[in-house]
Amino acid sequence: MAEFGYPHSELLVSAAWLAQHLHDPNMKIIDARSAKDYGEGHIPGAVPLPAGAFRSTSRAFRNSLISYAGCRR
Repeated sequence: MAEFGYPHSELLVSAAWLAQHLHDPNMKIIDARSAKDYGEGHIPGAVPLPAGAFRSTSRAFRNSLISYAGCRR
């Protein structure tokens, strides 16, 4: 993913990697799009990120790693 010049590209995964790991019980896919977009379709197993979640101060959230956040181009 580094070829795209994203900041912290080491935290991003390719579609191919994601497809290979969809059934990994240790991975959670979080969809950061709007509830409307999520409702129109999402990656199997993905859970929606609740509105305002980035304002969370919970220790569990701060210590989490989002492996994938879905978005539409």
